[in-house]
Amino acid sequence: MTKYRIYWLFQIVGWSVYATSQVFAYYAINDQFDTPHICGEALLAGFNILITHSLRHILIKWGLLEWHWLKLGPVLILALSLMCACNFA
Repeated sequence: MTKYRIYWLFQIVGWSVYATSQVFAYYAINDQFDTPHICGEALLAGFNILITHSLRHILIKWGLLEWHWLKLGPVLILALSLMCACNFA
C-alpha cells in the first residue's frame, strides 16, 4: 500500500470514527438517533477532511515540516485554532 493510500485511509477512517462517536454520544444523551444530526456529523467529517488536507498541503508547500518542533509548535497551535474557529463558528 502506498503512502498516499495510507494517508487517505487514515483520514477517512479517523474522521468517520470521530463522527460515529459524536452520533453515539448524542444518542447516549438524548436516547434517540436524529437524522439531521447524523447528516450534520457526516458533513462535518467531510469538512474536517478538507480542512486537515488543506493544512497538510500548506505545511508541505511552505516547507514547515522541516522546521524544529519548538519553532513549528506555535504555528501549529495557530493553525489548529483557526481550524477550530472554522469548525465551530
